[in-house]
Order: sequence, then structure tokens, then C-alpha cells
Amino acid sequence: MYCAYCGKEIADDAVVCIGCGRSAGPAKRIIAPNTPGQRPRFITVFGILNIIFGVFGLFSPLSAFANMRLYEAMGFSDGFRTWLVISSIIGFGIAIWLIVLGVGLLQLKQSARNGSVAYGWIAIALGIIGYIVTFSTLGPMKNDGSVISGLIGGAFGLVYPILILVFMRKPAAIEACTK
Repeated sequence: MYCAYCGKEIADDAVVCIGCGRSAGPAKRIIAPNTPGQRPRFITVFGILNIIFGVFGLFSPLSAFANMRLYEAMGFSDGFRTWLVISSIIGFGIAIWLIVLGVGLLQLKQSARNGSVAYGWIAIALGIIGYIVTFSTLGPMKNDGSVISGLIGGAFGLVYPILILVFMRKPAAIEACTK
């Protein structure tokens, strides 16, 4: 049988899992979570999500550049508009990278798993930089809630990179992505 918590194969009469130390009582007995030849479902999910988010990210520069006059008319500072241009260009490159990583995850490539972990850290760092730039350039001039909504939106944008870090560092992901 296999441990219900960590998936390690254990003896049928085991009381405790030798992999994680948790109880292996009758109620916890399950079939192997990933039988040979199968990939963990979360690898497939993140592969597809990487591709979807990457495709959406390709349109980021179009939005920023198309709205540049609107941002100027609304009184956004030159510093904030410069940040929009820089972050849009970086975002476009990351979008292409996400698509490549997504395809690689679907092929169970180790480089795609490692790249996804790197993406997670980079996206979190860029999110924090975005917070700093948004607050320092918009904060002093906007009191209409746009800064708060931007910060909330930015926090929501950090959820996916954090999930990538959590799931791509799991032993099942490391084991599955060995190509």
C-alpha cells in the first residue's frame, strides 16, 4: 500500500509510514497516488495555467502603451508611466518564458520545473518592486482609492507565483520531472 499523506510505498501491515511518520491505519490506506507512467495532476494543471497566463501576458504591453495618453491625462507621474513601460516589456518576456515553461511541464522536463520555481521567485520580487513603485509614485498624488485597489490587485497577482513555489518544490514534482 501507499501512504495517504506522502505517497511512499509502505508494508501492508505498517502502523506508521516510514517516509513521513504519520499513521498508516486502515482508514488511511489508498492506492498509489501516481502509478508508474502517470504524472501528478498538479503538474498538468500548472503546465496549462503557465501557457494560459503566458498568452494573456503577451497582451500586457498593448494595454499599457494604448492607455499611455489616458494615464497622462489622469495625472499619473512620468515615473509611474516609465515603470509601466519597463514592467510591460519585462512582462512580455516573462509571458513568453511562461509559455515555454508550460510546454516543458507538460513534457515533464526538469528544466521547466526549475524554471517555474525561478519564475515564482522573480514574479514575487517584481511584485514587491511594483508595490514600491506604485506607492511611491501614486501614493502622494492619488487619494481616490486607486493606490489601495492597485495594492490589492498586486497581492492577488502574487497568489500564482506562491502556488508555483509550493507545488513545484514538492517531492512528487521533483520525482516526476526528471527528463
